[in-house]
Amino acid sequence: LGALSAGVVPAAEERSDAADATQAGRSLDRALDAVLTAPGPEGSPPGTVVLLVDCTGSLKEAAFGDRLAQALERQALKLRGVSLGLGRVGAKGTLTVPPGRDRTPVLTDLNVALAAAAGNPVRNLYADLRASAQAFPGDGPGRRLVLVSLDNGDAEDDLEGTVRLLARQRIDCHVIAREAWLSDSYAWSHTGLVTPPKGTLLGGGDGAWPEIPWGWVLQQVNGHEEAPSGFAAYGLTRVAAATGGRVHLYATPGGKHECQALG
Repeated sequence: LGALSAGVVPAAEERSDAADATQAGRSLDRALDAVLTAPGPEGSPPGTVVLLVDCTGSLKEAAFGDRLAQALERQALKLRGVSLGLGRVGAKGTLTVPPGRDRTPVLTDLNVALAAAAGNPVRNLYADLRASAQAFPGDGPGRRLVLVSLDNGDAEDDLEGTVRLLARQRIDCHVIAREAWLSDSYAWSHTGLVTPPKGTLLGGGDGAWPEIPWGWVLQQVNGHEEAPSGFAAYGLTRVAAATGGRVHLYATPGGKHECQALG
């Protein structure tokens, strides 16, 4: 019977979830080391890396410019021969420094933008991901796009179109982000304060169910507080998982507890 059933019962469908695309460890140093040097889905090291950075007040407070400079120095041997470019979310044309071997223009442009960063505006990351895909020269493996955003991800315009474009161009997308909240994203917990960028929809909670008993699915304000999910916003996880990349979660050092309602 076992032999007969093996021939007629279809194999179980392979399933995956956010854990398959989430990398352990929550420091910027570890995340940068990984996204700059880890082999791609085809086993080859990156040949061109384009950083797409969402320059907000949170990223400025995290000293991202200094962390990137230290990572580039720390990984200098592995990055020999790797071209590095920079795009900035919301910048005209997105790409501000074309890929090249000189790291100085990237760090200079990034630090100027971070110095001027104020607040954490809601931005459409996915349109800039598609624009950044045009920055890669040639074709073939080793094309890596690294999205860095601590404040956005829920404002989606054409998520599946973004996935198809990156996959078609064989670009593996890695993400450095904060974790989403299980019961509500900022779109629901701050409904009256957040206006989605033109052409986007603000996603709901990034979990299968709201917290019980602390949350209420129709609440306009926080009943108590919201639990972190352990994963990035759905759209960011989807882009990474579909292209062979990884999501790296960043946590502010210190371990101090803060309620989501108070930021």
